[in-house]
Amino acid sequence: MCQIAVNTMFSPDFPIKVSDAECFGSEAMFTYDLLSLLREKHPDTEFVFVIGTDWLQEDTNIAKWDSKNHAWKAGDPEDQKTIITGDKLLEEFHFLVVRRPGYEVTKTSEDPTGLKRFGPKLHWLDMPDNMSFVEGNLSSTEVRKRNGLPQGFTRIEGLVPPGVLAYIKRGGLYR
Repeated sequence: MCQIAVNTMFSPDFPIKVSDAECFGSEAMFTYDLLSLLREKHPDTEFVFVIGTDWLQEDTNIAKWDSKNHAWKAGDPEDQKTIITGDKLLEEFHFLVVRRPGYEVTKTSEDPTGLKRFGPKLHWLDMPDNMSFVEGNLSSTEVRKRNGLPQGFTRIEGLVPPGVLAYIKRGGLYR
C-alpha cells in the first residue's frame, strides 16, 4: 500500500523510498529498531523520521518510546520484554517536523524553534522560497476510523490516492 501511494504521488526522482524491511518479519518492529536496521543495511543513507506536531504534545513523549529487549528470554519478567530507547532515537536520528492544525509547539527566546526541548535533531519542514506548505489534518487513524463507518469507502475517497483506495477495497482492509 505504501509503494502504491509513493508511486502515484511522487516522481521517481523524489527522495522518498518505501522499504519492505519489516514486511516479512513475524512482528512489527519498534521505531528505533527499524531505523537502526535500515541504517545498518544502508550505511550511506541518512534516514529522517517524519512526525507531526501531534507527537510533540504534553501527553506524548518520544524519549519514552520502547524497543524490543533482545536480551529477554522466556521465563524473564514480562515487563522486561521491552526497553526504553526513545532517548537514543532522539540522539541518533534526524526528525522532520510537520505542523498539524490544532497542535502547536511553544517557542521561547531560548528556543526560537520550539523544538530543542524535544531533542537535538528535530527540524521544521521548510518550504522553498515562494512556496507554501498545504496544511492538512489527515492521519492514518482518521482513514481507519472513517473506513469503519457505513459507506466507509466513500468516506475516504479523495483522502487517499485512488490506487490505495482500490487496494483497500480489494483487500477488505480496515473493516
